[in-house]
Amino acid sequence: MTITSTAFSVDIFENIARRITGPANLRLIIQPVVAIAFGIRDGIRDAKAGESPYLYRLLFDREDRWKSLKGGIKAVSEPFVVTTLIDAIVQFYVLERVSLIGALLIGGILTGLPYAASRGLTNRVARRWYETQQTDQKNQPT
Repeated sequence: MTITSTAFSVDIFENIARRITGPANLRLIIQPVVAIAFGIRDGIRDAKAGESPYLYRLLFDREDRWKSLKGGIKAVSEPFVVTTLIDAIVQFYVLERVSLIGALLIGGILTGLPYAASRGLTNRVARRWYETQQTDQKNQPT
């Protein structure tokens, strides 16, 4: 029996569809919420340090790109591992087998994207709030 790359890809996406619509789909809400919470925490930390938004640093700041990537990987690794393990358990429960590639794909989507987006947006909002607070303090009479 020969498995082609097309059949392999179709199999992965069919299994993903079965896991999304099947039992234990509450994780599709819980996993991104956890990643968003970590992103908010790190976005506030970035804003306090005066750093630019996370995705901006990754894409456009050549000097700090690797430092930002390492920090992001470190911050998102814990929820990513948990997300991947949960998806592997769900795969075993629904499909009676585990596809590591599928678990990594779902883990990356459910963790990486919400984390990066929430970290960047929180940074922008928090930086503006901190800047407003600093200007208000400067303008107050002593």
